[in-house]
Amino acid sequence: MNKRKKKTWRKEYLRILLNGPASTNDYALASELLDEQLAKGKYLRNRAQPNDIANLVWQGITTKGRLFADELEDEIRRSTWWHRTLVASGGTGLWLLGYCTESILDYGKAMLFSG
Repeated sequence: MNKRKKKTWRKEYLRILLNGPASTNDYALASELLDEQLAKGKYLRNRAQPNDIANLVWQGITTKGRLFADELEDEIRRSTWWHRTLVASGGTGLWLLGYCTESILDYGKAMLFSG
């Protein structure tokens, strides 16, 4: 469950960056994105509870935010089992290709220079 929690923040940041905050529950993460200038907007802290956000106005994603969103999408894609399987099979395929090429070249060399 701990691994799942670690990956969720990426998806949450990405969702908020691309679509804006969906509810007041997203205000804390959205304010972090605004502080990092990944999006445009303003927020007002709750005076009774300084760690809470009372109100937030989301104006949209910035260029810096789009680059960050692209990085998040890549990280999410690379962390899937499907991607890892493709990378592993691609590495095995390259090794096999190299092995076969070496065998073919050795056979060709023997045919050309024997005799």
